[in-house]
Amino acid sequence: MQFHLRLVCAVAICCAGSVALFAQDAKKPKVELRWVEAKKIAGVTEDEGFQTSCDPDSIMYPHKKPALVLTAEEVERTTLQHLDLSGNGLSSQNYQVTMHLTRAAREKLAATYEGKEMRYLTVLIDGKYWGLRRYEKVDKPGVPPVTLAENFTPDVGYFSSKGEALLLMDALAR
Repeated sequence: MQFHLRLVCAVAICCAGSVALFAQDAKKPKVELRWVEAKKIAGVTEDEGFQTSCDPDSIMYPHKKPALVLTAEEVERTTLQHLDLSGNGLSSQNYQVTMHLTRAAREKLAATYEGKEMRYLTVLIDGKYWGLRRYEKVDKPGVPPVTLAENFTPDVGYFSSKGEALLLMDALAR
């Protein structure tokens, strides 16, 4: 009888471990890059926009279709930065994740870019917008290198929890 009880316990523990492993995979956040527009475009943008600054009128409308869905294959590495903003009256516990894209990912993103003017895109994590990122194809004076198509390095912040930032990093880890 004890043998059967041990066997049942062992099987239950193995199953629980498998369920936990699958649950971890299911919890990996979906990370998307989407172009944004200053005005709604029927059939192209979402009907609802998001506020991009303290100005309540600064609303941008993300495209319905992602320009790029990021997975571990599109990201060479991620870096985490701790930001203490308490000097500005904000929290001392803020985190930013920088995503260093592969050349192939940068080329895929550039292929979805139309025109030669500067554009903006947003990073969505599980459907939540994380600000705007400047993107340019043409190198001009004053253009930060990380905004250029060939170097594009988006970041996401400010997470108020290191755990949240680490979940994103884990989802994009090779």
